[in-house]
Amino acid sequence: MDEAIKRAIPQLLKQVASRDAMVKRATPFVGVFDHKEMTEQQAAAYICKKLGIQAAKGTEAASVNAYLHNRPVPTPAKGMRKFADVTDSKDGDKGASAVAAWENK
Repeated sequence: MDEAIKRAIPQLLKQVASRDAMVKRATPFVGVFDHKEMTEQQAAAYICKKLGIQAAKGTEAASVNAYLHNRPVPTPAKGMRKFADVTDSKDGDKGASAVAAWENK
């Protein structure tokens, strides 16, 4: 293998890992998106757009990292119910689904 390629592979893998880590941290804020063919800079620009961050070209990754620094991961609202609760009947019968209970009214 060519020496230049041998030196480039670890750098490429490091950039991919950095991009994936940034996307993983941003996912709770922007949702899941297909980033497999994006560079770290392209993914950061997309995240900035979704978050409404206005960053100068080339500074998007730094802006996203600054935005995410020590920011708590959003959690569901207190009134939200788990999926299992939604499928249970109003009476709390774990054996009957909400749809079955509604159909039997």
